[in-house]
Amino acid sequence: MSSSDKSSNPSEIDKQALYGRAIASQEWQDRLCKKATHTALDIPEDVDIQANKYGLGWKELLVLVIGMLGAGALFAANRPELTLPVFSPPPTAPLDSDYEVRFYNSDGELISVPRKPPPG
Repeated sequence: MSSSDKSSNPSEIDKQALYGRAIASQEWQDRLCKKATHTALDIPEDVDIQANKYGLGWKELLVLVIGMLGAGALFAANRPELTLPVFSPPPTAPLDSDYEVRFYNSDGELISVPRKPPPG
């Protein structure tokens, strides 16, 4: 592509040039990360280390899951059994015939009240 082709259509993007710049930028970031790691850990730069900046791998996740399952099993084995509290039923109200109600007047004399006959 000549320079005249680039100027003829300014809205067209040179994807190859951008891709090359992106790859170069990524390589520069990787070198910088590796150098920073070597400096922070005080390791000579000729020693090759594998710097993983993308999170946990499958091995780490497997170890983590096994550890969590083991901790859960230990917790479940040492925990006493759950027992639900036993609730007694509420007391039932006594029948009306179990009470004798008396009424008194202001002089303290008993007032006679006729009882309602039992049903049935």
